[in-house]
Amino acid sequence: NKIVHICKEVKPDVAALLGCAVPTGAGIIDNEILRFKQKIAVFGIGGIGASAMMRAAALNLVCIAFDAVPWKLVWAKVRLGVRAVNSNHFNHSGVFDLAIECSGNKSAMEMAFECLNNRGTAIIAGNLEPGEKIFVDPFDLVKGKKLRGTWGGECFLDKDIPFYAQEYLKGKFPIGKLITRVYSFDKINDGIKDLEEGNLIRGVVKF
Repeated sequence: NKIVHICKEVKPDVAALLGCAVPTGAGIIDNEILRFKQKIAVFGIGGIGASAMMRAAALNLVCIAFDAVPWKLVWAKVRLGVRAVNSNHFNHSGVFDLAIECSGNKSAMEMAFECLNNRGTAIIAGNLEPGEKIFVDPFDLVKGKKLRGTWGGECFLDKDIPFYAQEYLKGKFPIGKLITRVYSFDKINDGIKDLEEGNLIRGVVKF
């Protein structure tokens, strides 16, 4: 029940990206917000965050990326054409309509909530270590801010994966840009290490 049919014109390395990160990140944009000009913050420039930014750009939404890794900030600016800000210099309280947290970092989750205006929503896609907590000011909830989680971007995979594949083929959703390195199968452990150390947006193993 986890097999989805897509057209054969999608190259295997690109098709591999459709399994998790792309539908989660893009799904948050498509399934959890109204399509008007909202100001969006994305915390964490990885597979999910980059997919969200790419989808937001396709829908002409204003999007700013936050990350603490300098090369990822450059990547987001050059490859996606979005504004990117070092999260160590965060000073964007009360600005955004939607904040998407994709890093699994406690501070980033708290910043995602803090950066909202009083009608904004923060959506948490990342995961903390078991038992770790985040802290928010409850009065912000009283003022109208919202805090939510997401499960896979709330995608219906049988419908949404073929949709994103078609958007890719039309040139509207260039998800191949997410691939920062391709590994031969005997180098798969190098790929895992690079992912854990934050050296990738997305790596692909070629069989």
